[in-house]
Amino acid sequence: MKPGTNARAVLAVARHTTKAKTPGKAGPKLGVDIAKQPKQPKLPAPGDYVRVMRPGMHDVPTLARAVSSGRHGVTVADANGRNIKVRHEHILEHQAAPTGKERAEFASALSAAGVPVSAADRFLKLDHTGTAKRRAGLDQLALMEHLTTQFGVPIDLARVQSDATFDDAQELLSQYVDDPEGRIVPSGREPGSFEDIDDLED
Repeated sequence: MKPGTNARAVLAVARHTTKAKTPGKAGPKLGVDIAKQPKQPKLPAPGDYVRVMRPGMHDVPTLARAVSSGRHGVTVADANGRNIKVRHEHILEHQAAPTGKERAEFASALSAAGVPVSAADRFLKLDHTGTAKRRAGLDQLALMEHLTTQFGVPIDLARVQSDATFDDAQELLSQYVDDPEGRIVPSGREPGSFEDIDDLED
């Protein structure tokens, strides 16, 4: 013990150190705690099932299918095929649409049980309307690979091959390719404004 220190001071320091090391007893928090924001409810996506009850239109909750959704509400298709706009507060229940894999597994289980199921339901990737998705073409994938390797465009080719439809790939390529022959849009130009460099005068 250093000269001038007493046993009481040493015990106080030791007790403070022991409390700091004790698990479950956290020290004083520095700063101000930020209140956690409540998690926003997930908006219905096209194809999801919702049970709605719009005042003045529905007397009882009605099952419908989401067509589109926005900040203020959703557009749903009811059993009669009518498109109805409904505010979010009038959605009583929300069930996500089954994925393509879930639909295929369900169709296969029904087929195995002897229930007649179409080959499209069992083997095709269907969207929320039941329409088969056309996959990205080989020429589209080859052009995307060219854009990635030669021009450094950060396209996730694996994701395109597994998830993108033909229309998705076409939309993505339209941002970089000016025409069906695959001419690349020069930087600083908008699609549709391509000029052949050989045709330009010096």
